Amino acid sequence: MLLKDNKDFNYILQLINTSKFEEAKNKLLSLEILCKDDFAFYDLLAQIFNNLNLKEDAINYYEKSLLLNNNFYQSKFNLAALYYSLKNFIEAEELFLQIVDINKSDLRVYYNLGVLKFEQK
Repeated sequence: MLLKDNKDFNYILQLINTSKFEEAKNKLLSLEILCKDDFAFYDLLAQIFNNLNLKEDAINYYEKSLLLNNNFYQSKFNLAALYYSLKNFIEAEELFLQIVDINKSDLRVYYNLGVLKFEQK
């Protein structure tokens, strides 16, 4: 099942939009078995964990999302940005370069690669 088809999807979005991340996390985790094949489900869960400052959990869920759809731009970009924020520059650079292969016109990626290279000096 896709998360967007679940009856609680709009409720979860309301929780997120009102910064009730802990409640949204718990609701999403209760749906994981139903949504286990939905890469967007894991991306949303990763974003919530990131907002809760649970970085390792966020990384795990971004990686689950990418296992289901390795070209899912949003998960790849968010994971690269998360690695960058954690100063894991090698992982961040690798992902940003993969993103260039997906979308050569996103200037944010080139900017982030430039900043990353500058910080590595």
